[in-house]
Amino acid sequence: MNDNDKVTMSGRLFRKLLALDWCLRRYQDKFRCQNNDFDGTLERGQGRVIALLQIREEIPTKDLGYILGIRQQSLNELLQKLESRGYVVREPSPEDRRILLVRLTQEGKALKIRRTDPEPIFSCLTPGEETALDGMLDKLLVQAGKIVGAPGAEEFAGRARCLEQMLGKERFREFIEERLGTLPADVFDNREC
Repeated sequence: MNDNDKVTMSGRLFRKLLALDWCLRRYQDKFRCQNNDFDGTLERGQGRVIALLQIREEIPTKDLGYILGIRQQSLNELLQKLESRGYVVREPSPEDRRILLVRLTQEGKALKIRRTDPEPIFSCLTPGEETALDGMLDKLLVQAGKIVGAPGAEEFAGRARCLEQMLGKERFREFIEERLGTLPADVFDNREC
């Protein structure tokens, strides 16, 4: 018996889902940020920062880290990369010098952040296959949620509510619809920022 015979069907499916996740992230990164003068892509977090700053002119680093759901150290690394590329600057707030504000540079404002179109990825499926896959993914998400916990719905809703307070209802709706293509009905819970 060789090693390939030892692999279970569950193991094969799991590896394929990991590979699909990798491909989907690469696809999203590849097409998220395009500009005539821009010859590369931004990492996922970098694109999110640019998109937020294109809606709101400046954001305190503390708020930005909370909205993105990342630690301060990770945020600092991300902002350092964007600063080195000339897309953002960090400056102390005029009201409170302890607060660092993040702003886009002219180069950062020129970047075009756009929603990833999922259609090309799923174009190989028939409508019936899409429906079947949707149902199977729901079942897998429920089962995985039972094992490891829900996929951060409460935390996501809290960050979404804070972002809505920061941007205002209309600009928040525009941001979410641009990023996701629609505004999910379950984006919020009853939590406050």
